[in-house]
Amino acid sequence: MRLIQAQTMSKAPNTGMATAVDLGDFNNNPYGNIHPRYKQEVGHRLGLVALALTYGSQITYSGPVAQSAKVINTNPVTVEITFDPTSIGKGLQTRSASCVPDLPSCGWLEIMLSDTKWYNATSKIVGNKLQASLMSSNTAKGVRYGMANWPVMTVYNIDGLPAYPFRFYF
Repeated sequence: MRLIQAQTMSKAPNTGMATAVDLGDFNNNPYGNIHPRYKQEVGHRLGLVALALTYGSQITYSGPVAQSAKVINTNPVTVEITFDPTSIGKGLQTRSASCVPDLPSCGWLEIMLSDTKWYNATSKIVGNKLQASLMSSNTAKGVRYGMANWPVMTVYNIDGLPAYPFRFYF
């Protein structure tokens, strides 16, 4: 659902989206609650969208939006993700990837191999790009980020806005 919402923005002029995927409440439910308890940050993010799109303020109003991905190495498998330059603001950063207790998985960045299974990947920021790596000699068939019911978001721009979920196939 999040991916479809993010993809729709590019097709609907004068619209924006403030992602709150990183603001859920772990204390309300052992599996997480997608509804943030504290709405002030959601309001702040929506306000940034309005200031930029409606009032023309020259500010960073969205988190990083992935534009493309390509395989740059085969062993280890390494995929490089490029972001829309207007969405990265002053640059990219990562935050802790620690899991929340009692959640079965917190795979946030995954690579699909030739066996069509998704595997957790490590990452690093190189310039304004994200590189995902996985120790394997199999062929990469795809890369995805934030594709879980309760993903742990770890890619942000320096302005503190989280990256939108993405998925690319090769």
